[in-house]
Amino acid sequence: PLVATVAGLAAGGALAGVAHAGKATLRLGSTGSTGGLANPVVSVVEDVLVLAAGGLTALAATGVVSL
Repeated sequence: PLVATVAGLAAGGALAGVAHAGKATLRLGSTGSTGGLANPVVSVVEDVLVLAAGGLTALAATGVVSL
């Protein structure tokens, strides 16, 4: 179980880093191209995607859907 736990933490950390870098790049581009006016829209889209991903994760954990 220890090896699986460490591997899961490493993979999760790497995935979180990639997601954060992508979000930061998107925000930088949005701010630069619209003067920050599109940032509220980008934020709402991010929130919806996070909720959808969380829902899919919960469904996958219960076996309702297979990812």
